[in-house]
Amino acid sequence: IIVIVQSLIGSMIIPVWNALLGDYTVRRTRGSFIGQVTAFGTVAAVFAILFVGYCSSFVQDELKQYMIPFIVAVFCFLLAAASSQRIAEQMKPATTDITLKEAISNDTRFKKFLQINGIYRGTMALAWPLFAFVTVKIVDATKFQMSAIWAAHMFISAVSQKYGGPLIDRIGRRKSLFLFNFPLFMVTLLYAEADHWLYLVAASFFGGFCMGAGTVAVNTYILD
Repeated sequence: IIVIVQSLIGSMIIPVWNALLGDYTVRRTRGSFIGQVTAFGTVAAVFAILFVGYCSSFVQDELKQYMIPFIVAVFCFLLAAASSQRIAEQMKPATTDITLKEAISNDTRFKKFLQINGIYRGTMALAWPLFAFVTVKIVDATKFQMSAIWAAHMFISAVSQKYGGPLIDRIGRRKSLFLFNFPLFMVTLLYAEADHWLYLVAASFFGGFCMGAGTVAVNTYILD
């Protein structure tokens, strides 16, 4: 039940956040702006992940180990909610009364994008449980090693977001989508061959690069 509630609330936050970014940006520099903002948050996540991994190494009880990331997550969500109250609204006046259904029906490019993105998300949904299985069952990574794997992923994500944003503005959204998503196949190859946790760190470098700038490219493309 807790997972369902968290998933529902989380799914509401994402479009609201993206809409806020759209209100604060113009098309010419949208990728750079979103990249900068997202990179700042991702760097903060690196420190949170390392903090959780470090603290967990001092706790022997496994149930209490899991309480540490939950407590940190609650604190971060409360801080984000309180901080959001200080954001000034930049709501832009509506320029059309067209509905989402009509927008999808009338825009063939957007419809194709939704179909491709749906296939991509569906494939990743199948892969995510396998990543966790390899980490826990095959590699037998410790809590701190898991934190290091994800910290590497998030750090590279932050770098790719910061420097990928301006590149997205320069070369265009569609080329950026291909550039940042194509190398993702390396992640699955490295996980398939993994017999040591450092393989997963290497996979995190590829995954962080692609997922970081790739997310910025997707959000920028949708807002455009």
